[in-house]
Amino acid sequence: MLFIFLVFFIIWAWNSRLDEVTRGQGSIIPSSREQIIQTLDAGILKEMKVQEGDIVEKGQILLVLDDTRTSAILRESEVKVDNLKAMRARLTAEAYSTELKFPIDLPSELVNRETIVYKIRKEALESSISNLQKSKALLDKEITITKPIVMKGAMSAVELIRMQRQSSEIQTQIDEKKNKYLIETSSELVKIETELAQAKENMAGRADPVERALIRAPLRGVVKNIRINTLGGVIAAGQDIMEIIPLEDQLLVEAYISPRDVAYVRTGMSALVKLTAYDYAIYGGLDGIVTLLSPDTLHNRNKSSDLKINQDETFYRVLITTKASHLTDKNGKNLPIIPGMIASVDIKTGEKTV
Repeated sequence: MLFIFLVFFIIWAWNSRLDEVTRGQGSIIPSSREQIIQTLDAGILKEMKVQEGDIVEKGQILLVLDDTRTSAILRESEVKVDNLKAMRARLTAEAYSTELKFPIDLPSELVNRETIVYKIRKEALESSISNLQKSKALLDKEITITKPIVMKGAMSAVELIRMQRQSSEIQTQIDEKKNKYLIETSSELVKIETELAQAKENMAGRADPVERALIRAPLRGVVKNIRINTLGGVIAAGQDIMEIIPLEDQLLVEAYISPRDVAYVRTGMSALVKLTAYDYAIYGGLDGIVTLLSPDTLHNRNKSSDLKINQDETFYRVLITTKASHLTDKNGKNLPIIPGMIASVDIKTGEKTV
């Protein structure tokens, strides 16, 4: 029985394979350069929306500068643009004899004002033409009655010609009034279009300082080194306000391997990253790939206390890129991983039998 057990054990040991690993100590480092947050315009700090250590998303507001003055200037431009839009709508209807329509975003008071102006101008034109049209209608009726009489010779043709000429002159006056109205309206429309284009350009220029009063994160990362927190404090143009340490979809681990363990380490090898901040038995680790192995040894006295390595020894520097940027808890919630966290790395260098 013991013999059979030994046979099975030998067969199992021969076919079972274990990973050979090289271990090292390291830490999470930024995968790209730290971003320094500045402001283009000088301003007064109105609100600070983040604290050091906060993880922020790209586009998230970091702080707000006082925009009282710039907002007031922008509002002036917005009012002017709205006024010109309302006038353009009215003049377009007048110049092209189309239905009066206003942009839906215009204030009701502007719509009401220009609607009244439209009606007054239209009624004035119609009134000035109406009397002429009535005179022409009476004259044309008289011409209709006179023609048969002239044809019978009972009346001189000179009188008929005089009435026809007078009717044509009245029609000319009507046409001139209409044309004058259209020419004046079209000319005014061109002028308003030009003013509106300039006003929109000015408004866009004035909107920039208002938007720049909202200082946003240029990328996803961790807030670091906030240099001003005093509400009401003055921030100079170009002044460093804080730093953002980038957090990418992949993490970069800088690890240090002893020269006696580095012989079989190569770029492209698989690695397992275990973070000391999160219990490996509970949260697991991060799979990664060795992307760089330093060509020579180096001292690492600056990090020896954090990584618990002998500062008198030399090490090979290894960079490992992880396949994920976070761990998850039992509820599926992402656990934040930020630069500076300490990690141990297991680099798979081969396999061996039991």
